[in-house]
Amino acid sequence: MTGDSSRLLDSRHRMVMHLRKGLKALAAGRRADAERHLGEAAAAAHRSGEGWVLAEIEVYGEVHDAAAGSVSVRLPADTHRVSVTLLRLGARSAAGTTGRTSGRQRPAGPCPVCEETPVPGALYCTRCGEGLS
Repeated sequence: MTGDSSRLLDSRHRMVMHLRKGLKALAAGRRADAERHLGEAAAAAHRSGEGWVLAEIEVYGEVHDAAAGSVSVRLPADTHRVSVTLLRLGARSAAGTTGRTSGRQRPAGPCPVCEETPVPGALYCTRCGEGLS
């Protein structure tokens, strides 16, 4: 993997991590944490041209300035909808940026948080969104 590819994947990983943390904070009613993490995700999405992340954030609030990471969220959040978004995010992460699983057949074991059995090639748990080893 080249240095540019590695940086791109690292940047994408951080963007998805902030999106996931922001959604979890939103579901828990923690506005400041949700806006901080979703703002980080929005800024990363703006830099990398990942419009789908901005669209996900706008389901739960408003992106005022993506480049600056300025977002606001609406509370209370529909926790079921957040859960579904986290599941979709886990499935999207399993596909990676190219739609392939990078030759990975299966994570080492069940999710360390919720014990869900992962799908082959998953990078994130489809139940709770936690990163898999």
